Amino acid sequence: MDLSRQSDIFSAAAEAGEAPSTAAVLTSYLVWTVMTSRFRLPAGRTYNVRASELARDRQHTEVDCNIFLLDNTVQVFKVSKYDQGQVLLDIVFKHLDLTERDYFGLQLADDSTDNPRWLDPNKPIRKQLKRGSPYSLNFRVKFFVSDPNKLQEEYTRYQYFLQIKQDILTGRLPCPYNTAALLASFAVQSELGDYNQSENLPGYLSDYSFIPNQPQEFEKEIAKLHQQHTGLSPAEAEFNYLNTARTLELYGVEFHYAREIGGLGIGPGDYDLLGQAEQVSAAAEGLLDTALLGLAE
Repeated sequence: MDLSRQSDIFSAAAEAGEAPSTAAVLTSYLVWTVMTSRFRLPAGRTYNVRASELARDRQHTEVDCNIFLLDNTVQVFKVSKYDQGQVLLDIVFKHLDLTERDYFGLQLADDSTDNPRWLDPNKPIRKQLKRGSPYSLNFRVKFFVSDPNKLQEEYTRYQYFLQIKQDILTGRLPCPYNTAALLASFAVQSELGDYNQSENLPGYLSDYSFIPNQPQEFEKEIAKLHQQHTGLSPAEAEFNYLNTARTLELYGVEFHYAREIGGLGIGPGDYDLLGQAEQVSAAAEGLLDTALLGLAE
């Protein structure tokens, strides 16, 4: 026991005119030991109480995030649920070694709403991901460029290529049959290289899928076009892919479900944008006429 501490106990007892009891001495010693942040263990080891508490707190606040990447792989990253969304974004960007980061984001994969939400970089993760860990998010292109030449990095264009290929396959991005065949042929050139008659035998594309409910004759169309791309490097094939994809009518468009005032749900295919625009325009003109009439009076 520390001599100064023992002296304090006996001094206090002396002032009170009585001898300190053995229990008082032991109690004081135990309190003094517990209140000390570090104490000695057998064999000369030390134990830091504060560090242990911090480690335990980290375990309680740390969450797993399953990130579904565009190459169909899944990576698990650990963050604190109190971190801002930007922390998780930076971890993913660093993992991908991505420099042109403003075009990409993380979309909540297990969102129960009709309109998938993007992870807000400026809000705490715990306020955006309501369900328990592990959380699931999709790494996606958030902003599409009108011209692939605006993308400086080849790796950025590769991520765009993967995104559009995925969107066409899932039906998210509608694509005419002939255009889909041309796009698929560029994708094959990127992955397999030049067509080789001795190696690329009939059926060499049977394991590939490019469009929903892909018919068997679609492979023959791709093979014919693939033969025309001899000499294109993977990067050049992917650039041609993007240059063709940007001409699609709904390229870069993300649909959201709408709801009429009466509560009737409206899907993307049911929404008459022109008719709605005409109604809004007519209503606006009516309000403007009313306002001008009021001013005239």
